[in-house]
Amino acid sequence: GWYLGLAAGASVPRGVVNDFYKTGFNVEVPIGYQPASFPLGLRIDLGYSRFNGRDAGTNGLLTQPVDPNIWSATANLTFDLVKFGQERRGSLYLVGGGGVFRFTNFYDTNRSSNDFTSAFEGTPTTKGGVTGGAGLAVPIGGSSLFVESRYTSAYTQGEETRWVPVIIGLKWR
Repeated sequence: GWYLGLAAGASVPRGVVNDFYKTGFNVEVPIGYQPASFPLGLRIDLGYSRFNGRDAGTNGLLTQPVDPNIWSATANLTFDLVKFGQERRGSLYLVGGGGVFRFTNFYDTNRSSNDFTSAFEGTPTTKGGVTGGAGLAVPIGGSSLFVESRYTSAYTQGEETRWVPVIIGLKWR
């Protein structure tokens, strides 16, 4: 049936993003429909991620970058690999899809060792991207506790902007 969730956790930068930013936090609101007797479901994720700027002097940074923000809205398919527990609400599942990502305060940096130009140059921008990962949901009373991780890649100029949210949360039916 229908569910609404709330989750939070770490947002881990990958690739070139990791040169400028350290692990930050992530908040997600999943809204979805998962039939009890069918493994395929639909889900919309509304999210917010924030990284922490690396210290000046790290990787050639002259100054500490401003902490960037990523607002996201993605449409996903879920696929239950295994269902278990009360009313079969527990599951080991895959999740993946695509959507839009709004970046603010990104790459507002100054590099000393090379001619660095960013994908955004600090200007807010919206880009498309994809996400995919896996999770585990365990039924608790009328809700489910879940842990999930997804690899996310946004189609930004130059190297794609990549990060991995690792979250824990609750889903209510």
